[in-house]
Amino acid sequence: MNGDRQLWKVVAAENFGRNKKYKLVSKSGRTLYVNGTNPYSSRFMAATKATDITSFHIFQSMNTSFGTGAFELAPDSTGSHAMNQVGEIRAGQEIGLWDKGDINNVLTFVSKDDMEFPYYMPVISTAANPVYYYIQFQTGNWLLSAKGDKETCQTASLHNGNLDDMLWRVSEKDGKYAFVSKSGKILYISDSYVNAAKARNVKDTLFTMVESNNSLGGFEIGKSTTGRNFFNMFQGAGEGKLISSGT
Repeated sequence: MNGDRQLWKVVAAENFGRNKKYKLVSKSGRTLYVNGTNPYSSRFMAATKATDITSFHIFQSMNTSFGTGAFELAPDSTGSHAMNQVGEIRAGQEIGLWDKGDINNVLTFVSKDDMEFPYYMPVISTAANPVYYYIQFQTGNWLLSAKGDKETCQTASLHNGNLDDMLWRVSEKDGKYAFVSKSGKILYISDSYVNAAKARNVKDTLFTMVESNNSLGGFEIGKSTTGRNFFNMFQGAGEGKLISSGT
């Protein structure tokens, strides 16, 4: 995909203070616009000579799932609707409008330099120096969370669940990796699902980590026994989805 179409500059458009509006212009010279305010039919587009609504409020989101650096973009911040990923969250989705505060509205601004090498292998933990990470799926930004002892892991968000079940430390053995939650549960595979247990005698606890070929980037975690069957949100993205070991 043409990177110039994915890089945007923000240009002051009209008004002042909190009511200030902005235009977004891509590096390829196209201005962002939305062809109406109907949340069911309006879509965001870009054109060299844009028409319709071309200036927008950028404001802090009411949805706190991703912290204070999360924003929304709307034709009017006093209205009811903001920019939204329409329907399923994945590459190639159309961009439209939906209710303000919806989790699919939340966005941030990332510099080109930060996008060049955004992913790094985790620091390997030791007994003296445990380092904990959230394991976040790129589709929808859901977090991998342990549940009860020997239960299948599920997706979760920061505002809903036990944070100690969502924080993971990584250990390494012969180029393969084990994941243990801050709550003391170790990941393992059982009947093609990703489970977590406090017992240390469970099998299939070592995994591979490989750079993903998906356009969203990042890593994929797979079964060490085959090098395939990677962690997957079963039956689509969303909160409370079971984690399977699918191709």
